[in-house]
Amino acid sequence: MSECKECGKENYSTNYMDCSEKTTMDKHRVCFSCAFWINRTKDKNPIVIDGVRYALGSGSAGGMGGRKFTIKMNNGKIIETHDLWCRGDVPEHFKDRIKDNAEFCGGACAAKDKEGKSYAFNPSK
Repeated sequence: MSECKECGKENYSTNYMDCSEKTTMDKHRVCFSCAFWINRTKDKNPIVIDGVRYALGSGSAGGMGGRKFTIKMNNGKIIETHDLWCRGDVPEHFKDRIKDNAEFCGGACAAKDKEGKSYAFNPSK
């Protein structure tokens, strides 16, 4: 019986095609979700706002419907984009490794459901 070394999930599937998460799963003996977040700890220039991880697109795909988002990084850098992608809520057991480092500007925010999970996003004005 396999148990994830990060979250404790038992009997997780290991039947995935060759990808970076599969490599991390095999190396660290973790489930797919934890492998995804382990890989996110290695990302350059991450954007984390209120416990939610985001990524900038290439500028051509129009993430989140191409709506405008203005982001202020903790170092003072301002980012304006029409190609923002949500990577998901950072799990509790990764929040010590993937920390908030930015904030939305101009009224942008993530709407949360009853359980506190992000599900919709209001753009900057």
